[in-house]
Amino acid sequence: MGEAMASSVYAERHARALERMAAEGVDCLFVPVSTNLFYFSGVKIKKTERLTALVLSCGMEPFLVCPAFERSRVGAMSAVSDLRLWGEAEDPYRLVAGSLSARPPRRVAVESTAWFSEYARLAEALPGAEFVSASPITEALRAQKSPQEVEAIRRAASIMERARAAAVARARAGMSQEELKGLHLAAVKAEGGAEPSCTLTFGPNSSLPHGGSAPLNLRPTDVIMMDGGVAVNGYRCDLTRTWAFGRPWARFEEAVKVVLEAQAAAIAAAGPGVPAQEVDRAARRVIEGAGYGRYFTHRVGHGTGLDGHEKPYLAEGNLEPLLPGMVATVEPGIYLPGEFGVRIEDDIVITPDGCECLSTRVGSWDELILGG
Repeated sequence: MGEAMASSVYAERHARALERMAAEGVDCLFVPVSTNLFYFSGVKIKKTERLTALVLSCGMEPFLVCPAFERSRVGAMSAVSDLRLWGEAEDPYRLVAGSLSARPPRRVAVESTAWFSEYARLAEALPGAEFVSASPITEALRAQKSPQEVEAIRRAASIMERARAAAVARARAGMSQEELKGLHLAAVKAEGGAEPSCTLTFGPNSSLPHGGSAPLNLRPTDVIMMDGGVAVNGYRCDLTRTWAFGRPWARFEEAVKVVLEAQAAAIAAAGPGVPAQEVDRAARRVIEGAGYGRYFTHRVGHGTGLDGHEKPYLAEGNLEPLLPGMVATVEPGIYLPGEFGVRIEDDIVITPDGCECLSTRVGSWDELILGG
């Protein structure tokens, strides 16, 4: 379900990167195979020991270094037309340095997930340069999504919701976690979703935020927690629901109502200029007020986009202000050890005057009861 980005999108990203580079005192950006390479060039390939990298330097057109035998494959993906090719007996880092010889860089920002060997070989090839992390540049650019990026996440959320509903409608007593997960993944495929992920847990396994390892079969009155997402054009949603299978416990009802109230408070708190930690605090006040504070064990949310976890991080201590275009999860939870957990997660985008939910929120706790 991929749609090629217009070349103008990448040109605008390059221009914004050059602006950020100037603000950071950086005159060269080095981006080997990574999510950021896809963001800046459209190239999405497996990382190997053979260097493929984008180089963005002040005063030059961007260029892409890649193995000569990959020219056709990489060139078909790349929005960067200038490919600098290297043969198996050549040093690609020397090719990078030679390509920059007319304007030797003083300060090079290296993509934050680059291998140490990539950095070390680049530093050897550019002995006069200072090297810094590219995170202040790349994270700032990617955190604020364009309307096109936001729409991709909205579409991903819609696919996830339909697939999730189709899967849980087939939940039956005795079914294993893997069986229900398989139904979900098949439903995602049927809906045209890409790159599906799914963490699915039953009963006491749901009392651990990322699930327990014990294989369990579904029993009446078990809790089912499904956390996952799909991608549209590379942009991911991230959604979680927790259901009672059959007749729910009173304690489950109470926990769900508290979590839904906490989520509503967090979403109401989110908006432009709001420090990220205030969204976490809004949810935490509700859960602590209900006596479940020690059972809410993680931050209330994180950004999502080309990566499932990226800025902004909605956590205590993060004073960075939320900005229009930022997309984040809001996912308060209560986890009762050995019993069950409840987490409700939706995706929001910060707007000029508040925020908007990109997924369909739970209207009432009893929507989360499945027939047993």
